[in-house]
Amino acid sequence: MTFFATPQLFEARPTVRGLLYVSLPPKQGQELHPGQQIEVSGYLYKPRRSSTPQGFDFEDYLTRSGIFAGLRGKTVTVKKPGGTWGGWAVRQRIVRSHSRYLGPDKGALVSAMVLGHRRVDLPFDLRNRFVKVGLAHALAASGFHVSIILLGLLKVTSRLSSRTQLLTGLIGLSVFILLSGFEPSVSRAVLMGMASLVAVATNQKLNPVGVLLVVAVGLLVIQPQWIWDLGFQLGSSDRSPCHPPIQNGA
Repeated sequence: MTFFATPQLFEARPTVRGLLYVSLPPKQGQELHPGQQIEVSGYLYKPRRSSTPQGFDFEDYLTRSGIFAGLRGKTVTVKKPGGTWGGWAVRQRIVRSHSRYLGPDKGALVSAMVLGHRRVDLPFDLRNRFVKVGLAHALAASGFHVSIILLGLLKVTSRLSSRTQLLTGLIGLSVFILLSGFEPSVSRAVLMGMASLVAVATNQKLNPVGVLLVVAVGLLVIQPQWIWDLGFQLGSSDRSPCHPPIQNGA
């Protein structure tokens, strides 16, 4: 399990604050969730640059997020339990259900395909196999998921009014982004999908390029570091329109 943390190092001198890239053994991180205050003991290290030309530069990847050190955690102690409910709780139940009925590996794979690999502790060897055969995109939450959700919801509500379809679509997309997390590619796709829903439901003509530009700039104002995210870059370069087939019900 890996995540970003804001450590506080208490010494005789003033407090030291910063971001760390923290990795934990799977069993140590299974019960962790947002809102908790934890104490992690382990070994600090400085990320290394890639030793091969055009290889993945781990140090540069972390630097773009304002992280300059990592921590290999060994033990975790929960200081404050945090909340007991939220999107993380629903996501955790989904992952556990997949694991219970499909097995650890297959369950993690299905969970990654549904929620995105960043929200699931997918075994490294399994993820690496998808990367080698060029199917890494199947494990990432993206506009493909948004399209499936919209088409499914609109198909189910096809006999209802356009207003009902609009509300159903907006609620469905809100739930999806809550479960998959506010990742760059997901946020862009969800906002584009919402804009398309509103435009079609109100019989307004949508300029996909203009909406994409507004969405991309708005997200970058909130999270400037997303400009370095490959998923955000690829998604923002896609100019294909997204017009959900909303039809007025009887």
